[in-house]
Amino acid sequence: MANFIGRGREGSRGLTVGAMNFAGCFPFILDLWTSRNTVEQAVSMLFDPRTIVVMYCAAAVGYLIDWAVSGLVGNILVQQAKSRIAAIDEKQAAMVKRWGHEVTGEVALDEQGFPVEDDGPVGSRAKKS
Repeated sequence: MANFIGRGREGSRGLTVGAMNFAGCFPFILDLWTSRNTVEQAVSMLFDPRTIVVMYCAAAVGYLIDWAVSGLVGNILVQQAKSRIAAIDEKQAAMVKRWGHEVTGEVALDEQGFPVEDDGPVGSRAKKS
């Protein structure tokens, strides 16, 4: 079921929930294999409420792990992006300081690519009459 719900994230949810669901089922499978190993025993295990609760709780833990890890990774990526933007802004400010406001791309250019006016950024130029 988790594979159908979580298609967008390349099956990470299905893998996480499936692994935890298997972990919840494994003690009962092991008990079945080491005991009578009959269909009646398997059916009686399936109708035991404790078995169902453990299996579903294990799957719920898988969903909880997926939610927590996704949120953690998302926050880490956002923080990395913010620090990268800050570094780019610092480099851009250093370039403007060294080379002038022409490197910002806010200066109007003529047909040959030369600045039309050298009075500052485009927004701060006053129209000449």
